Order: sequence, then structure tokens, then C-alpha cells
Amino acid sequence: MTKTTTKLTIIAAAILLATTAHAAGTAINETGEMPDASAILDARSVTRGFLPPRMTAAQRTAISSPATGLQVYQTDGTAGLYVYNGTTWNLIGNATGTVAVANGGTGATTAAAARTALSAASSGANSDITSLTGLTTALSVAQGGTGTATGSITSTTALTFTAGGTNQNVTLTPSGTGYTLLGGKVGIGTATPGVPLHLYGAATQKYVYSLFEATDGTNTASIYLGSDMRGTTPHAGINNAAKLLNTSANVPLVIDSVYAQPIVFGTTDTERMRISTAGNVGIGTTTPTDLLQVGNLMFGGNSGREIYSTSGYDINYKATGSAAHHFYTNGTERFTISGTGNVGIGTTSPTYKLHVAGGTIRNDLGSTGVSLGLTGGGSNLQIYHSNSSSVYFWNSVSGVYEFYNAVGSTSTGTLVAGAYNIGSDYRLKNNIVNTHFGIADLMKIPVRDYTYKADAANTPTTGFIAQELYEIFPNAVTKPANAEEMWSVDYGKVTPLLVKGMQDLKAENDGLKSENEALRKESSDLKARLQKIEKVLGL
Repeated sequence: MTKTTTKLTIIAAAILLATTAHAAGTAINETGEMPDASAILDARSVTRGFLPPRMTAAQRTAISSPATGLQVYQTDGTAGLYVYNGTTWNLIGNATGTVAVANGGTGATTAAAARTALSAASSGANSDITSLTGLTTALSVAQGGTGTATGSITSTTALTFTAGGTNQNVTLTPSGTGYTLLGGKVGIGTATPGVPLHLYGAATQKYVYSLFEATDGTNTASIYLGSDMRGTTPHAGINNAAKLLNTSANVPLVIDSVYAQPIVFGTTDTERMRISTAGNVGIGTTTPTDLLQVGNLMFGGNSGREIYSTSGYDINYKATGSAAHHFYTNGTERFTISGTGNVGIGTTSPTYKLHVAGGTIRNDLGSTGVSLGLTGGGSNLQIYHSNSSSVYFWNSVSGVYEFYNAVGSTSTGTLVAGAYNIGSDYRLKNNIVNTHFGIADLMKIPVRDYTYKADAANTPTTGFIAQELYEIFPNAVTKPANAEEMWSVDYGKVTPLLVKGMQDLKAENDGLKSENEALRKESSDLKARLQKIEKVLGL
């Protein structure tokens, strides 16, 4: 085996070691990666490149029947990478030297030769222009130039830009991050703009608007700012007006003060409403301190559930005509003030000054209590039930029910009832034993005649003194915790003592009857014996 053969064998083995074959293609790399599925040959490296065949221009053009897409690197003339497009060889990328016209160049190294090669006109004072700095005179706007040597367009008369053809655009496009700047006053629809941007339209035009529009491909946001004097399609029911319109079907209109400044609304150069930087809305005030402040009337509170006044004035709720006030919670009407002034709780049609339908009226104010009063004369205060059910006076804890007279005393007055009952079911009671009170205790109770200080007529009354009764039978006396308050007596609670006294008296009487019967029998026996003695003695 020759040395040449040995070298070729070693090279072939190296290629095979670096090459990975796959049914879809071949990969050449140093990592053993599989070829990309879209490539017949996939060469990868991060330290070496691809070196195509190198040849002279003559050798390139001598290739017989080159395939479309064939690439070679030309080393002479205009050196570079050439690709055959099926008809001609084309240089790829930048090149040095002279690029032929067929390859996209001028085929020359001077402007004059380039014009000849390109069959361009060569007459005129500026026929040899290679750059703006080479102008002998500035081209005027009428000559197709800018009128200046710096590129800005300057004219001694008015400038007019007119697109030729049919429905063609006039486009001004800055480069990179540059701006399109228009100085002075700009008029659209008017030749005499009065402000920096003046949009004008005749009254017959439907819209005279400035349009701001953007889209993300699905939703389009459109804002119109201007006026509508046509009056045929009102917005918000208003014709002939200056308008700010959101014409988008699926995006909101956002009015936002990005920095820490309020949004202010006014008429006749006077502020009428504002939204503060904290989001509070003020009407009639420039410093709203709550979610909504109308003058001195506040809506919201820190908890968002209050309506209050900071001025010391009353808050008035008004409904004109026969309209009523309705108050709701959780979607259900709870409280109603009818047009006639009746107040309803649990009813939407109150027929009384206070009409409570169902539920319980309760007071949880402790010792302050709750009062139900009637002022004025000629009427009675009534608590009644309109059907056969019961009316309850109920205290959920131990306490006293007091009925006061006109001067605030519980000592006088009359309570009239057809009948009343006191709960006495054994299921309500514990520690049931026979009482130790009896006739002896009953006989100790002083019974007094007296008149009430509050009774101007000095009506004689018979009864007990609470403090005296308490010393003997405290069960019938209510002793207040505060010594300044009035003591009271439950006369009904004296009844069990009366019954017990009668029972004791009955028992004592029954004992006396038994003793009397025994004495009567003993007397009868003595009388019989005496009669026998008298008979024996012949008396």
C-alpha cells in the first residue's frame, strides 16, 4: 500500500468518525449530534467554517452546465462568493473592484463611465454630481432639489406637495428614532389656521374630528375629539356639540391623570367638579375628603358605608309628589316611607305612622331602656293585637315591669285587665319545697292606710310599705340596687302567703275542733256518771 493510499484511508476514517448518518440526512460535527430533519447535509462547528471551492473567474465560467444554486469563491477580479441562478453568476454580498452591470454594479469606476455604462444622460451643469458637497449650485425645488445644501427644503414661495396619479398618498417618514416636526400653525380643512392644530369642517359635515386609533389585531381602540354640527345623529341625545367619543365596541374609554394631579371639570371658566389624586369626587368643593363629597354632604366614609354632613346642617331626603322612599339590603326592600308619611318595616305599603310587619322590636341599650310614648290629648296609647293571638310583655332576663302614672310614679294609677296570668308551670321551676312562711309571718305584716304624695286628691289607700314588708316577706318586694330609686311591692306575690296563712289557720281550727269534740265527750261521760250517782243516792 502506497503512502498516498494510506493517507486517503486515514482521512476517510476521520470523516466517518465525524459524520453521523441518518435516514433523513447526514450530519458533520464534533459532538455526534443527529442532522436536522429538514437538511440532507447538516454541518455544525463553533471553531471552524465552511470552505467552498476556490477558483479564478475563468475557471468559474468554464464550468460546464452549472447547476442552479451552485456556489464557488472567485479569487481574482471582483473576488467574492458567486452563486449560479440558472442563467447567470451573481456576486453575493459586498465586493471589491468593479462590479459589472449584469451583477448589479455600474461596470465603471467613475461617474462619467458609469453613466455611459448605464446609458444615463450626461448633459447639464451638475451632470458629474457624486454627492451634495459636489454641487456647484443648489438645486432649486423647481429643479427637483431642496433649495439648500443641507437637505432641508426651502423655497422663496409657498410650498405645495401634490401627489400625482389617482388616489395617491403624500408620506413623510423620519428615519430611525427621528420625528416628523411641523412648526407654526397647521390647518386641516382650512387655509387660515388660528391655532397650532386647526381642524375645520362645514356644518354639512357629520364629523370634524381628530382621530386616535390603535389595534392589537383583534380589538381596535378609536377616540374622536372634535365637534358635530350636523345634528342628525346625536351622541348622548345631544346635537350640535363639541364631543369626545369612544367609537370602540370592545375597549373602554380611559381618562387618566398619570401624575399626581387632579382631573377638573368646569363651565364658564369655573370649576364645577373634580376627581382628586386620591380618587375622591368633589362637587362644589375643591378638596373632597370622601369617596363623594357634594358641598358639605359626604358619601362613603372610610368604610364606604356612610352618608354624613360635616357642616352641622340637617340631611334632607326628598321625594316629590306622592313618591315614596325605599331602602334595600341584599336586594330586598326592608324599610319604606310612603308618600303619606307612613313608615313601614317589613311591609312595602304601610297604613300606619309606624307599621311593623313580622319580626321583633328589641332594645339592647341596657339601663337606658326604650320608651313608647304618646303626646297631646284626646287619644289613648294602645298596644293591641287584631286577631286571637296573644300580646306578650317579655323580659329575657330577670327584671321588673313598671307602669308609670302622669308624674312618673309607679305608686298610683290603675291597670285594668279582663284577666292576666303569671307563668307558673312546674317545668319553669327548680328546688320545689314547701314554704317555711306561715300564719305567724302573715300576722306580723303591718297593714297601713295612706295617701300618695303625687295624688292631689289625697285618695285613701290601704296597703303595705315596701320597706316594712321586706323585713317580713321579702319575696314580694323589689329592692332597687340604687337606694335613690323607688322600692315596689308585687301584691300578687302576697297571695301565696295568704293561702298558707289560711291553711295554717284551718289546721289550727281543725285541732281546736278535735279538742272540743273530746271535751264534749268527756263532759257527756261525766254527766252520765253524775246521773247514776244521783240515782243511787235517791236524789
